[in-house]
Amino acid sequence: MKKLIGILFVISFASLIGCNEVPGCSDMTWSGDANADYFQPDVLYSAGENCQNYNDYYDQDINLLLTGIQNMKIVLDDTCHKDGVETDCPEDVVDVFEVGVLSNCQFTTPPQEGTDCAVGPINLIYKDNSVSENIIWECNSINETDAVADCAFRYFADDFKVFSQFYYENRDEKDTSIVYITYKWENGEELELTYKVQ
Repeated sequence: MKKLIGILFVISFASLIGCNEVPGCSDMTWSGDANADYFQPDVLYSAGENCQNYNDYYDQDINLLLTGIQNMKIVLDDTCHKDGVETDCPEDVVDVFEVGVLSNCQFTTPPQEGTDCAVGPINLIYKDNSVSENIIWECNSINETDAVADCAFRYFADDFKVFSQFYYENRDEKDTSIVYITYKWENGEELELTYKVQ
């Protein structure tokens, strides 16, 4: 009897919320990794596996973005210099970034009546095959022509940070075959290198 009452409570609670009646400006999260530090899954507002529920709220296809990132291989196409002389790059510099498994994702639902918020980015956390840290991809939208054009990634190690941006001559024409990656160390040293996408 107690079990039946519990089931009826869950059903009635779900019907009050409604399957698609998530309030505007709500964070939708998903985690495929129980030990992950980012975006712990929200029982009430699930983004769906691999953030598939994104398509319910925005007229954009999350799968274009996931495929675009997953297919990227970002290869160093530059040399390191010190005092104008070519040198070996620091050991923290990655030669090849190869995107691994998506472990977490998060997005915010668009504002509705009674709510007011800026539409936030889609955040995707990948376990990259090339570094031990989780890599955070942040995408402001999904570009229909080039899904990853409005994205950048970053990650944080113990004593340095890494940030990326795609090359552009103007902000409306990004070249997603070229990536500038900046390494910033705690001692104040900074290094920007050019990478090519294969």
